[in-house]
Amino acid sequence: MANLIISSVPGPRVPLYLGGARLEGLHPIGPLIEGVPLNITAVSRQDDVEFGVITCPDLLPDAADLAARLPDALAELLAAAPAGDDDNPG
Repeated sequence: MANLIISSVPGPRVPLYLGGARLEGLHPIGPLIEGVPLNITAVSRQDDVEFGVITCPDLLPDAADLAARLPDALAELLAAAPAGDDDNPG
């Protein structure tokens, strides 16, 4: 019925600290469901968005290759976005 689960989770808009150490990154993980080989979860953190890519290696063995292509795909999206929005630097 599906080959991809994707979710976007709003994260903290301000810096977070634990014991005086600043949070430097979030590592999102989403669920895999039987028969659905790919989950991509995005979580925001201040001005960043971080992605987690989880796959079933029997159905989709190259998760690292897919994840490595995300920065170029995001750059294409930013280039195609209309200018003038405060949330969009393009």
